Amino acid sequence: MVPPPGLKPKDHFLGITPKLDQSAATQVEGFKQRIQQLCDDYNASPLGTEHCFDSRKIWRKMTGYLSDHAADQKKVFRGLETYHRECNLELLGEMAMALEDPEMEESEMEQVLDEKGDEMMRSIGGPACWVELPEGERLQLAKNLIRDAEICLGERVMKRLPKELKEEMGCYWSGCGMHKDLNAVKGGVDRMSKWWEEAGKTPPIALMNKFKAGVGSSVEAGRSERGGIKVTNLISALVKNKDPKKGQQDRFRTFSRINVGYEVHFPDTSNTRYQSHTNAAVEIVRHPNLYLDFLTFLENTKTSTPGQLNHMEENIRRGLLDKPTLMEIIVLALYGEAFSTPFARFLCSSEDKNSLDLGPDYDRFKQYHQNVIDHPDLLIGPKIDSTAGALDGQPWQSVDVIRKIEQSYLEYPNLTGALVAFFQGALDKLKKFTEEFQKGSPISMATPEQRWLGLRHLTNDKNEGSLGICRLLYRRYSNMKFGQLNARLMSR
Repeated sequence: MVPPPGLKPKDHFLGITPKLDQSAATQVEGFKQRIQQLCDDYNASPLGTEHCFDSRKIWRKMTGYLSDHAADQKKVFRGLETYHRECNLELLGEMAMALEDPEMEESEMEQVLDEKGDEMMRSIGGPACWVELPEGERLQLAKNLIRDAEICLGERVMKRLPKELKEEMGCYWSGCGMHKDLNAVKGGVDRMSKWWEEAGKTPPIALMNKFKAGVGSSVEAGRSERGGIKVTNLISALVKNKDPKKGQQDRFRTFSRINVGYEVHFPDTSNTRYQSHTNAAVEIVRHPNLYLDFLTFLENTKTSTPGQLNHMEENIRRGLLDKPTLMEIIVLALYGEAFSTPFARFLCSSEDKNSLDLGPDYDRFKQYHQNVIDHPDLLIGPKIDSTAGALDGQPWQSVDVIRKIEQSYLEYPNLTGALVAFFQGALDKLKKFTEEFQKGSPISMATPEQRWLGLRHLTNDKNEGSLGICRLLYRRYSNMKFGQLNARLMSR
């Protein structure tokens, strides 16, 4: 099958359905119920009297699943893939039972029915137990018997199908591109936090919470309680809190407008936002003194405890005055400018691309990480050139931040080691989270036509964006039901 020229995919919104739990089995069952409900609604309409929809024929058209990389989502895909295969086998077996397959003998069909019937009778205890069963239960067992026989016959038909037809029934999983970057940053941060001890260097200062700090030296600070990520989280909690009733958002915007000439909107690391920590690091490098001056302003204007910062604010000050912590923030900023921002630009400018075709691109991205590991001077030195240092060779997103790093890199003698460790951790995660494209995987062995049949977006933005719209609508219309919400979104 050759893709028609100029054909663009269409997105259809299936609706948002609340569930009592988020287990993979519940999610798979939810998909089945939703498709069946749509078929039942159509079949109950006047159009359904002329052409009845069979949900199995919809599931037969499934070619893949796009999600984040969580274990439960991969398990959901395996469940859906199994059901997709069963529907294919059922339909093939149904054709065979209707003697529409010229290679299927009637005696073969009768033999399968007898075998499945014997299995069912043994499972319920024999013919005597069958008679005692309620009529509804006997009817369900009979339906299961027919389905099992269809699947068995379908497997026999499947073996005789040409290779091309079998390949068209393939089903592929791929992960969201932005989640790959998110996990690469996590891997980089984790590897960099371990590097301090391995290299025998003084690590970033511990920034424990008030309770642990009160316990004293008997509690050892973990890696999550120190370093650049800890500071970006603390500053966000202070000047960009996810709860608008908390934090110092309004005062900080006014303070920044007076001191730097415009309102500074700190990235929202309080919520899960792509690139929020690398963007926050860029903002700290851009205005390092702004946050220290704001803390001094808070210290001088407190009425309840004059001249005294609270524990979180004091931690922010200690972190911003700590050289190893600032060095981690610089590494985060460099990674964001060199890889995360160009990578997001690549994904956003490739809307017409197919996620299943990105194998060579991800190989190129992994090779870029290796190049930086082998040649860290690409991103550290008196003149950092975006042509060689950035992933796409395009100009830096934040030129002023790069210039500040160029001017101050000599103040951080361990910067090269930390940067290399970060890129090593990011590369390890990138390899793990692009396994679907590795040599020998179903996607790597699929033909261009098969990948076209399984076409899907490069990111999971459509699904997550719908959830975001849902949250905003509920904020405005708190009494709205899911039926009305889905009707609004599906009518767009």
